[in-house]
Amino acid sequence: MNKEVIEYQADGELRDFENVALDPSRTVSASVEAYFIAEVQPHVADAWIDASKRDAKDGEIGIVGYESRSTATSTIPAATAIGSH
Repeated sequence: MNKEVIEYQADGELRDFENVALDPSRTVSASVEAYFIAEVQPHVADAWIDASKRDAKDGEIGIVGYESRSTATSTIPAATAIGSH
């Protein structure tokens, strides 16, 4: 069987980043992959996940960030807003 390896060169002009809501019942990598399959691939068939971008804390695909929203009267704890927009 002839298995040809094709390597693509990324076009930095087309690079995009997504905010992915994390699901506590899944690993971060599984959440990222599920989001990618459902929300990205249907619109950009030749898109891929750069698996070399891994979080230093958990070693999983994707860099995990936290967002804290605040208003004049209260602050939502960062842990509550993980992956939110």
